[in-house]
Amino acid sequence: MRTTEVNKIVTVVLKKDDISYADEAYQWNYGQILRIQGGNLPKAMEVHFSLEETSGTSVTRIGTAVDGVTEAPIPDSLLENNNCSQDYTIYAYIYLEDGTAGRTEYEIAIPVKARTKPEVPGTPEEPELFRETVKAVNDAADRAAASEQNAKASATEAGKYAASASESAVAAEKTKEDALKEVGEKKQEAIEAIQEQEEASAGKIINHTDNEIQRIQNQTAGSKRELEQTIANAGSSKEELDESIQTASDTKTALDKSVELAGTAKTEMDTSTQTASEAKTALDGSTNTAAEMQETLGATVKQAGTLDTSLGEKIKTGTQLKTDLTASSEKAVQDIQNAGSEQLGKMQAVAEEFTADREQITTNKENIGSLKEDLDNVEKTTICKNIFGGVPNVYYPCNIPSGTDVTVSTEDGSNFEVGTTFNLYSSDKTRKDYWNLGNQSNRTIKTNADISYVTLSKAANANVQIEIGDKSTKYQEYFLDVKMLNKKLDNIGEDDIVNALINRAKIICGYVEKNTINGFLNNLDGSIKLDNTASQVTGFVKVIPNEILLYSGKGSTSVANVCFYDKKFAFISSVNSLKYGTFEINVPSEAVYARFASRANEDGKIEELIVNIKTKPMYKNNLTGKKWYACGDSFTEGAYIFDDLKLVDRWLEDGKYAGKLKSYPYYIGNRTNCDIYNIALSGSTLAYVSSEPKEYSFSSDYGTEEPPYNNYKSVPIDADYITLWFGINDNGYSVPIGNDDDTINTTFKGAYNIVLKYFVENCKKAKIGIIVSNNMPQAYVDATIKMANRWGIKYLDLNSDEVPLMQATLRNVCDEAKANAINKFALSQSNMHPNYYAHEFESKFIEHWLLSL
Repeated sequence: MRTTEVNKIVTVVLKKDDISYADEAYQWNYGQILRIQGGNLPKAMEVHFSLEETSGTSVTRIGTAVDGVTEAPIPDSLLENNNCSQDYTIYAYIYLEDGTAGRTEYEIAIPVKARTKPEVPGTPEEPELFRETVKAVNDAADRAAASEQNAKASATEAGKYAASASESAVAAEKTKEDALKEVGEKKQEAIEAIQEQEEASAGKIINHTDNEIQRIQNQTAGSKRELEQTIANAGSSKEELDESIQTASDTKTALDKSVELAGTAKTEMDTSTQTASEAKTALDGSTNTAAEMQETLGATVKQAGTLDTSLGEKIKTGTQLKTDLTASSEKAVQDIQNAGSEQLGKMQAVAEEFTADREQITTNKENIGSLKEDLDNVEKTTICKNIFGGVPNVYYPCNIPSGTDVTVSTEDGSNFEVGTTFNLYSSDKTRKDYWNLGNQSNRTIKTNADISYVTLSKAANANVQIEIGDKSTKYQEYFLDVKMLNKKLDNIGEDDIVNALINRAKIICGYVEKNTINGFLNNLDGSIKLDNTASQVTGFVKVIPNEILLYSGKGSTSVANVCFYDKKFAFISSVNSLKYGTFEINVPSEAVYARFASRANEDGKIEELIVNIKTKPMYKNNLTGKKWYACGDSFTEGAYIFDDLKLVDRWLEDGKYAGKLKSYPYYIGNRTNCDIYNIALSGSTLAYVSSEPKEYSFSSDYGTEEPPYNNYKSVPIDADYITLWFGINDNGYSVPIGNDDDTINTTFKGAYNIVLKYFVENCKKAKIGIIVSNNMPQAYVDATIKMANRWGIKYLDLNSDEVPLMQATLRNVCDEAKANAINKFALSQSNMHPNYYAHEFESKFIEHWLLSL
């Protein structure tokens, strides 16, 4: 007989002083064995299984060790888990005791993937046809054995068997009733028993019809005298009935396939064989007539509900069977063949339905898998892309919650070098866990803590990708397109980006702080020289051969701005510039990838856009021709942008706003050709301060005549853009924060309510935005954001980690970073006003934010 071996092993390798994770199992599996490797365990120990790690009670099973491998059965009840509909974990504890003391030695976690409840396990309300039939057969055999023993115990003479046919019929009827009573109660046991009976030469019983016929034949051979009394020609039909055995056996062989398709498994083969043998002996000695046994068969089949009406009509009474046998043993054989063929047709139909269902399930799985692949291609779950080959022991920032599946893989499927470990660190760079990657191309782990940094202990031979999930997906190149930039710049559109020189561009890379390496690009061979502070390097960015890139940054004699590589990542050439600013770079014809670098002491990090020059017609920026009213204090006006000692030129030298102060509004105006109305006033407040002139209070009624003064009502109602940047001087004058619903301009929140209410109700086409200053206390920062949200106004929080570090007042950064920001962007250590470079720098991300309003 052909059988299907079911994989029932769930494997785990023990880890000392840490929880060990086993292979994943599916809910509703049963008969599963936990195979434990390692640990140097004794020959026998207790294994405590539980659904809770720290509460509740556990279920104890005995584990036994052979040749260093321990196995313990997983309780089926925990794999059912009260119909749980979500993934869960079974915890197993290896418990060692010697009679005087006990101790938990290891903890194991078995991930269980939830699934729908199958029809086969348990006690279904609607039993399957062939399974119910074989159950009735097995129990009938058991009761027949009991009937035989009762008959032997009460008989004093062998001749009584012939005289007590009616009593035997009663016993058979009792057997039938008992069999019917247990139909559906132990269906699985019946399936296992019937499989063994098929191999045990006891008629190879597979369904109730075949079993009853087999027993009739055995009874005919063993009780020939009784059959001769009731069936005149039965004595001469033994040959024909033997042939019917073969016919029934053929029927059974066809039904084997249905049993296999239903997924049944035998576990009590020896016991079932013995039961079949005892049933045969009992039936051989029984004095039941063929008619009575056939009547029992008909009633059993009718009660089990597994045979159709035509079959029931053929065998419902012993008299009908007797008549058939008497008339012709050939007719009896033909009836048997007809009944078996009809039942075989039913079983084949069931098998075909099972096959069709399985084929459909396979198709569905393939479709789902394809869909998942498509979804993977649409949006990755990559959390720290492009750990670069050849650069070990670099801290790559990430944000991975505890208990998360993380997959590490190489781009080309090559194995990590032996001894390579994947190290996971907390925010303070304390190592929380590590995993061996040696001789593997990918591995999935589960984090045991919140992880902020990861490293590789050895260089990989290819790019490495780290992603959320339990499988590796196709390598995602380092490519920040418009959609990725949107997440940081709030829905900026491709056509909203205008290059300062040619007004035609497409973003291919931007805001890459979290995906860079601290180091230099070597201009001679394109390699990376590690350095923790001086420079940042991107990953491989796809470029278009023979096109022109615009790039902002500064290199040096030996440090490249850009290195180009071919399709196999072999170095081609580099570009160096000792001049800070934006310049054109020609992409070599054989180039497929490029890496970009920027010196930290010049640029902090790579914030400039790297763009491809396109030869399409020029288009206008969304700001072109628009009227923008920039309201605020000295940080917007541009006061103090020069250093009295160095006397740096404070005026723009060219463009539409040549001769204007080098403040961020005019930088943006030169690039976008919009109309700038910078009505900011140094020293002004949003709220009214009674000790100061009204013209320094933006929320006062002072100054509505043309040109616009520092007053909210001086902004015309046809303005296209209005931005507000206040709070530094309000804090300096200790203006009260106030309440959210204040309507007076002597509190900070009250002044915002007055100003924003006016703009919302009167400047209906204007796009309004608030810039949250980075040089005021947290209370004013929170109040500004609170009022922006209250009126549905978009804001740009300069204190957020999403914008470049310029003023470090409220940023959680190291002292060195704070010092660098001051040296780079402030006028001096004592004067925190932004210098002209700070205005130029911030104008770029403020422009992108304006386009998102």
